[in-house]
Amino acid sequence: PMHVVPGEEFVRMRDVQPYQDLKAIGAVVQHRPDMGPGAVVVFVSHQWTTTDHPDPDFRQLSVLQELFRRGKEKLVRAETDLYTRLTFRSRSRIKRSAVQLSSGCALWYDYFSVPQPDAPGVPCHRRAALRAEMADAVSSIPGYVAAATHFVILAPDIHRADLPGGLMGYRSWKTRGWCRLERMAHVLSKGNQCMMVVTNAERVFELGPYDWLFDAVGHGSFTVDADRARLREVLDELIDRKLSALLRQGDLDTYRRLKTRRSSLVQ
Repeated sequence: PMHVVPGEEFVRMRDVQPYQDLKAIGAVVQHRPDMGPGAVVVFVSHQWTTTDHPDPDFRQLSVLQELFRRGKEKLVRAETDLYTRLTFRSRSRIKRSAVQLSSGCALWYDYFSVPQPDAPGVPCHRRAALRAEMADAVSSIPGYVAAATHFVILAPDIHRADLPGGLMGYRSWKTRGWCRLERMAHVLSKGNQCMMVVTNAERVFELGPYDWLFDAVGHGSFTVDADRARLREVLDELIDRKLSALLRQGDLDTYRRLKTRRSSLVQ
């Protein structure tokens, strides 16, 4: 099952609590396909600001909160990223996208939506069960990406909470292997549909169609190095599914392009 936090709950938060604590107070709900076409789910991809906590000072999520509050009054306008503007500036079709990002959306965010057995205060006797639930949820992340309406990269320019002088932002997000896998899952499930980078509440960038080509998942950085081989297997399976779907659809051009690039993507 896919668990999300309703936007109204999210904008009231003042700290980052783990999934099991939010579930205990009813702040996490199960997303269902029958919620209707108006149900907007935002998948949030982000880099943790410390090794053991995603955002202890609430600096990343406060940016997203403010964006959601602003989005309640008007559509969020996403500008095309600088690389795409410079590379394709002669093409008149590049324009700003308008999307709904507000407290009316639901939010998928790993610390809220996936069991956290190592969170502070978890009793020892509960950790084994939570680890099993976490493993199931983590293996389902590509499915969560596919089920979401929007893919948002939360990457404000801030200092790492556990490393004096360490800077974080979109450039450091791109180096993370798990973040690269989430982006590839989006590309393989929905093509180059809008992928947004939130750097602050006033500026949102839409990634161009080729940004993902330069960042192989296996060449990313991992806190647990064993994840590298594991995610290569996941990506291999995602590409297999995409190739099969393209054959069924008769889209042979895209099929050939993806098959040609496969080895570089799975490096």
